[in-house]
Amino acid sequence: MTGSQWILWGSALSPFFLKTRSMLDYYGWTYRVLPDEGGLLENLSYALRWWSIRRGSSAVTHPRLTELDELPLVPYLLGPDSINLYDSSAIGEWLDHNQHRKPTAGPIPGNIQVIAGESPEIAPLLPDEDPALRFVIRLIDEYFDEFGLYMAHHNRWKVSAGDNRAGERLAHEMRNVVFFLRPI
Repeated sequence: MTGSQWILWGSALSPFFLKTRSMLDYYGWTYRVLPDEGGLLENLSYALRWWSIRRGSSAVTHPRLTELDELPLVPYLLGPDSINLYDSSAIGEWLDHNQHRKPTAGPIPGNIQVIAGESPEIAPLLPDEDPALRFVIRLIDEYFDEFGLYMAHHNRWKVSAGDNRAGERLAHEMRNVVFFLRPI
């Protein structure tokens, strides 16, 4: 891992992973998606880091852990200097507070406002100036994190069961972590 490399660890089959990826793109962060984009040794290295976070051997940077946290199969954002983040909503909150640390590449996205003589500013995901609006945004986010997940799973496993390729896609994403999933 290079000093400025950020890793989004998870599966594109997860709506939480897709939400996290969208937030990283919104902020213009440079990152790699593992295990899908990695090779066997790199993925095993990050899988060990992920597993040590789940076991409690490595610290989580954000959110602060409580005894009720289980560190389930949610997206993880793994950064330099042992920065370990998990949970899409918490990652979004952390990004809002740490946008000055973003490694950028490419053209300036449309969500950045440039004021003459100042650095570009990205509008935050959660507005600070309006507590009521902030509450409504968080309420909608939590609602869809819970109820929206059930709708996505119902559609994936019931409605589209006849043409569903989720298992095949997951095996392809994990092929360099679980090496016996590789085609012979």
